[in-house]
Amino acid sequence: MKKPKNSTNIIITCLALVLLAASLAGLTLQNAPLAGSEVICFNAPEGDRLIGTYTAGNLPYGVMLLEGFGNDQITMQPIAVEFAELGLHVFTFDFSGHGRSSGASSFDNSATDHLALQSLSAKEAFKTLSGLSDDHIIVIGHSLGARVALQAATMDAHPPAGLILLGTQVNLNSNIQSELFTGIQDTQLDWIQGLSAQNPATNIYMISGTWDDTLPPPAALDLLQKLSQPNAQAGQPYGNKTQNTFREHVLLPTLLHNYEVFSSSAMTQAKSFTSQVFELKNTVSLQANTASLRPWLWLGALIGLFGSLLSGNAWVYQTRKPSAGPCAHIKIVRLRRFLLSKILLWFAALPLAAILSALFFLVPLRLPLFNMIYIGLIGGYGLLMLILYCTKRCPGTVGKLSLHKNGHKTNHNNGKIKGGIWLALLVWLVVLFSAVLFTHSGWFYIIAPNERLIWLALFTPITALGFWVGTKENTMLTTYQVETGKQVRLARIALTMIGLLPFFIYTIFMGILGSTSGTIGGLRSLLILVLVLLSGSLINRLSGKAWLSALLQAILLYALVLPQGVLFAF
Repeated sequence: MKKPKNSTNIIITCLALVLLAASLAGLTLQNAPLAGSEVICFNAPEGDRLIGTYTAGNLPYGVMLLEGFGNDQITMQPIAVEFAELGLHVFTFDFSGHGRSSGASSFDNSATDHLALQSLSAKEAFKTLSGLSDDHIIVIGHSLGARVALQAATMDAHPPAGLILLGTQVNLNSNIQSELFTGIQDTQLDWIQGLSAQNPATNIYMISGTWDDTLPPPAALDLLQKLSQPNAQAGQPYGNKTQNTFREHVLLPTLLHNYEVFSSSAMTQAKSFTSQVFELKNTVSLQANTASLRPWLWLGALIGLFGSLLSGNAWVYQTRKPSAGPCAHIKIVRLRRFLLSKILLWFAALPLAAILSALFFLVPLRLPLFNMIYIGLIGGYGLLMLILYCTKRCPGTVGKLSLHKNGHKTNHNNGKIKGGIWLALLVWLVVLFSAVLFTHSGWFYIIAPNERLIWLALFTPITALGFWVGTKENTMLTTYQVETGKQVRLARIALTMIGLLPFFIYTIFMGILGSTSGTIGGLRSLLILVLVLLSGSLINRLSGKAWLSALLQAILLYALVLPQGVLFAF
């Protein structure tokens, strides 16, 4: 007879899975206006093969969307859906080194000349596909894409009807976060010095947030002033080519950088501007209905996914409660010393992490630099701990870790689940499939079938070592619990927190710097890592195979993080 607590876990797991399925179905249905999209390939001026997506509309107008730094065109899907619903032609593409496109980026985000030329090539491809003229196209750029849209318009002999700039990555004043990355002040660039009321010769609608740290409100106002004509009149018509071009800035409350593309308020403003430029009438509501619903579906999917993993772990733990088994080769004898030493050993692991990361610079491929924090820290720390365990030097433990056989024989046969390995693989496939559907809705994005898959294969074995060591340490805690009779729940949580320590430190450091977007990015990385760890825990409890759990964790991690960055050329 099953325990009531275990029955509760089963019910919660089922409910969480239903919520996950319903939310993912809702997110998939939201992308229905893009169902007839066509994948387009075209060449950049420097020869890179760029990948775009074209969605045909039924009105003689269109929008071209430019992604932000490190993103890809899937991130722009919430905007694409909004304008496709209006009946406009929609075109997106990936810059070099981004998403599915070939090529790489230089480590200088201020040098966007080649990206501006790519934008002009994309506009020509869009015009050929749609049959639209320049003055029937609006370019919408986000962050880096907004910067590129602005620069491209200054170079364009036939500029588009308007620009919608979301969180424009241009600073006329000193910006520590921007300059730390670019190494240059924007005011030193000729094209930025040349901005004026007549340059670029098109309507400009800037949208940013009060919490934007890349384009803070004072910087946004300075940029608007540089772009504005001396005696601009409020209410001047949009898109009237016989008069001076129109510039306006909308500051939205509590809006963060990188999240403008998900803001229903920002989408409503962008659609209103587009409607007035093109004089659209008798169209569907300009309110961003899908944009306002999408965040709730994302939240539902996250709650469903994490809820099912948490309750699933509890259910399997109750079914296969550990009991004493044969003695392990290595044991924890002083738990507090063991945990404290693991905190300090992070500092000892940093040189090893740096060496590991440096070795990948020798690989003759474009480098996903921002993703190497995972292999450096997880792989480097795992390698250090393995050396200590194999040499009997890990504080708080006795014995030696055996690599030939599983030294931990803690018995899990109570309520043994038949076909545990196949169930474990099914869990991993469900998590991966859910992540793909979730990411394809725009919040994250899925890994592209290019060099990123090679990096996944290269990074996975070393990172899996770190996860494998973590799994062994959890087994050591279980053995400690069985042999001492002490509860180790808090110790298990502490062990997990210690494993995530560098990522917590990074997030806190971004907060100290005042980088709200960096802090949110750190929290997002922690969210991914917690998802990976929960999945690995359930897989290990079902299969009893630490190596399988570690391998699948590493693959899942890089499937989610490798798309979130640029391939760099050094």
